Amino acid sequence: MHYITLFALTFLAAAVATLPPGLLNMNAAKISVERGKKYGIYFSLACSLVIFAEALGAAVFSKFLFEHPETINTILIGALIIFLVLFFYFWKKSNRDLTELVPSSSNSFLKGISLAVLNVLTIPFYAGLHAAFGNSKIARLATSETFVFAAAALSGTFVVLYGYAYGFAKISFDEQRFEKRSNRIIAVVMLLLVVITFIRLWLNYEW
Repeated sequence: MHYITLFALTFLAAAVATLPPGLLNMNAAKISVERGKKYGIYFSLACSLVIFAEALGAAVFSKFLFEHPETINTILIGALIIFLVLFFYFWKKSNRDLTELVPSSSNSFLKGISLAVLNVLTIPFYAGLHAAFGNSKIARLATSETFVFAAAALSGTFVVLYGYAYGFAKISFDEQRFEKRSNRIIAVVMLLLVVITFIRLWLNYEW
């Protein structure tokens, strides 16, 4: 029974975490509009597979991460730099003219992998979630259950990203206007993540 509870709670947490506009879901929507729903789904699948690996790693190393808070701070510093670079990248891209792009499943899949890898805040998120479950009576966690945890993270992420890809593909947009606006929205989200990550680092720092 606790396997079902563990899967359900992790699935819900992953879905809720993926639901607000962010780097991955906005790109899933963007790719669906620009290239078609199929390529948005390829992107979503790639992201979800990376989330599976990150959740699995976070579950295995959660105890180490919380016994060594400096590791969390190192991840946050890396995230701060990555989000800042992505902010400038997408802001600059939002001011460019639309370029003709040949749809490619491999391009969409590789883009999903690369952006999900860059979204390093998922590691402390799932490490914290795993630790919370381990300390509660709601779900017991053993080594054999880490795959259930990671599979639920994959599933919850994919369902939401698929929803973005499917939903936006059904809506008619002016492609050039949508690309400019979506890139600008992603840039603003990256800037917000820079601010949030900086605040987390500030609060974690021992003055």
